Amino acid sequence: MMTTQVSCLSGDANVPSINEAIDREGVVIIDNFFSDAWLNRYNDEVQPLIEAHNRTYTGVEMFDDFLGYNTVRLQGLAAKTPAFVDALIDPHLLAS
Repeated sequence: MMTTQVSCLSGDANVPSINEAIDREGVVIIDNFFSDAWLNRYNDEVQPLIEAHNRTYTGVEMFDDFLGYNTVRLQGLAAKTPAFVDALIDPHLLAS
């Protein structure tokens, strides 16, 4: 079995290092990319959406079996959570 090495960089990694890992491996893990304050804010904004979700079904058994009957899927987070927008415009993401 073939294994793939995935780089794990610190949250203060520079953009060239991030891009190099992505170019080489197609993926990178960045430890502590988001601050605890951002995570708390995001969770506070998303939790009411999760609680309000009624776990609707598609009505197509094949899709529901694949997607899961207890899975909560949220769409349009940029319109619903300002913290998500802040993540989208993060300089590290925009520069890579």
